[in-house]
Amino acid sequence: MHNETFEIAGGHATPDEVTFVGVDGCRAGWFCVGFSVAGAYRFDVWPDFATLVERYPGAQLILVDIPIGLPVANGGRQCDIDARGALGHPRASSVFPAPLGQVVNLVVGGGGYADANQLTHQLVERGLSTQSFSLIPKINEVNMVVANRNQNVNPTIREVHPELSFWALNNGNAMVHSKRELAGILERIQVMANVGFDAIDMFDAACQQIPGGVQCDDFCDALVAAVTAFQGFHNLQSIPNDAQWDPRGIRMEMVYWQP
Repeated sequence: MHNETFEIAGGHATPDEVTFVGVDGCRAGWFCVGFSVAGAYRFDVWPDFATLVERYPGAQLILVDIPIGLPVANGGRQCDIDARGALGHPRASSVFPAPLGQVVNLVVGGGGYADANQLTHQLVERGLSTQSFSLIPKINEVNMVVANRNQNVNPTIREVHPELSFWALNNGNAMVHSKRELAGILERIQVMANVGFDAIDMFDAACQQIPGGVQCDDFCDALVAAVTAFQGFHNLQSIPNDAQWDPRGIRMEMVYWQP
């Protein structure tokens, strides 16, 4: 295994100094923004999630944009429902129902989309989106790491959703533009700048050196997760209000920080 690391102009944290990490899946693997306690940062791309966790030995909090905790019955995850309710139209569509644990196991065992979709219909009377299906390998990666470790030992790994994070940073107002548009990228960068991060300069520097397989929206999603971890470490809020757990004892929630 190897990582792909790219240096950004300015004072940067070493992997050992990284304390707060924001993570987004990308075609190249996992794109990370890491902050030290002093605010120095670094960008990395790691090939798999287990390696990512190992390479930041000083990390206390890792926030990742991927479902953590998988339902097995009808009703789904309350955090998905609550996030869609908070975001409203049209950003609610960015929160897709997490695949069922049984469906993840089927796909990891070699099942294709048709089989996974059929099983989802049988269990919850709805289909499985192609987006959910494409993310199952990454969902399994993260959930296997979380299930096999003691969450009371650093780093704590928790789930975020970038659109909910931007909603929280923006005084409970969802983003107007899609992150697939330039206007949407600029809107999100400005929201992060408004809470004290030099996101514009970071974005400009990163765009000159981001490797293939990492898109501009991957950068925004990972950065807002890292900002949330850095600023909200002692003051994270979560949805739903009432704890919901999957059969393995993994809490199903999304966390955010509201200034």
